[in-house]
Amino acid sequence: MHHHYYDNLSEKILEERPRLIVMIEAALYCESYEVKSIRYSQLKIRSNEMLNKITRGRKSDLGGNFGSIIKTLSDPLIPKKDRHLTRRHIKIKGKREETHFYPNFPVIQREVKRSQAENIESGKWRLVSISKDDRVHRGRSLRVESVPISEMLGMSVTHASK
Repeated sequence: MHHHYYDNLSEKILEERPRLIVMIEAALYCESYEVKSIRYSQLKIRSNEMLNKITRGRKSDLGGNFGSIIKTLSDPLIPKKDRHLTRRHIKIKGKREETHFYPNFPVIQREVKRSQAENIESGKWRLVSISKDDRVHRGRSLRVESVPISEMLGMSVTHASK
């Protein structure tokens, strides 16, 4: 889970909101392979594998939830500009029809940032601001400042040490 979409999202949030996993996996696939869409079967496999990894094997797949998650993320009643995924059925020559999903990156990124902000507000994370001129030496503590949530989204967030 070392990707900016998953940064600062707790396992608990991801397990409680599997739709985040589905939308993130669609976006990651398209970014990684520099393509515009992901096939239904690929998205289902990737989402299930990530859920399995996040839950450390307690939940190995989304089961019947995958179909309902896909329906909510690609609901044709939602304006295209506000949908997380756009569904298209593509007829492949000599094959049957394939279902492809096209991620709406700005909508997905907004949703992920909103979830990251909720995680920060829950108190499980601490923001540390370091300017480019600051030097941090081992054994010295950092100055911690309060920052409005709107400014947090552009900052690096690390887990507070005990």
